Amino acid sequence: MNDTPTNTIYEATPDNHDNHIPRDAATPQKTPVPWIVAGILGGGCLMLLLVGGVLSALLLPAVQAARESARRMHCMNNMKQIGMAVHNFHDRNAGLPVAYTRDADGKPLHSWRVLLLPYIEEQGLYEQIRLDEPWDSPHNAQFHDFAPPVYRCPSMIGTPGASGETRYSIILGGPLTPGEPTDVGELADNMFHKGAMTAGDFGDITNGLSNTICLVERKTPVCWMDPTQEMTAEQFVTGLSSGTNDPHPGGCNALLFDGSCRFLSGWTEANVLEQMVGAAK
Repeated sequence: MNDTPTNTIYEATPDNHDNHIPRDAATPQKTPVPWIVAGILGGGCLMLLLVGGVLSALLLPAVQAARESARRMHCMNNMKQIGMAVHNFHDRNAGLPVAYTRDADGKPLHSWRVLLLPYIEEQGLYEQIRLDEPWDSPHNAQFHDFAPPVYRCPSMIGTPGASGETRYSIILGGPLTPGEPTDVGELADNMFHKGAMTAGDFGDITNGLSNTICLVERKTPVCWMDPTQEMTAEQFVTGLSSGTNDPHPGGCNALLFDGSCRFLSGWTEANVLEQMVGAAK
């Protein structure tokens, strides 16, 4: 009997291989995402978009209202500074500035805004302007784009051409002459008379400084040096009442002669506005 041990060779068979190496480890499988999970994710994204849209719709008016409120306050601050300049001019010259100066032929030369330059810390600019030449002469025209910041409405900043425009206007007493809408020489005098360096004074305001309008905002901007585009009482009253002169939603800011500012609604009665501009009939 042969006791020599025999060497047994075991060959790997498919069954033996499967027993030693798990099928999942040998050949990884991708587990598909169930359709219900995809639906939940899609629905969640849609819900986020809807919520974001609703929040935007709710917040946008509030943001716009806040911005408009800030613009109105900025305008009021500008007008108060102009009011201080008017008072300082009055104290130094014993009278108010005129609406515009004129040459020997009666042609308008310069606006009241130019006359107030030394009183709004713009003495340097004032000295460069030739007062004996028209506002639009070749020399003076070079300053059209340099409106002092206090003359600029904040809602205009950043718009083309706004650097030389203003919305602040005094109110002349009478309506435009029929058929001559640009002939400022035919306008009736108000507190801001035309022609000389000074007009009336505070003593002429019988309705009270706190009840009489010094200047207002206008919807359509004009060149800050232009002396021919001031509003008349008729234009102001009818424009505010009809909504065609609303630089701010619902009305405009007005500077009173006592230096205070007031927001005038488009619902203000016409006879009240006429009394405030000193043009009651």
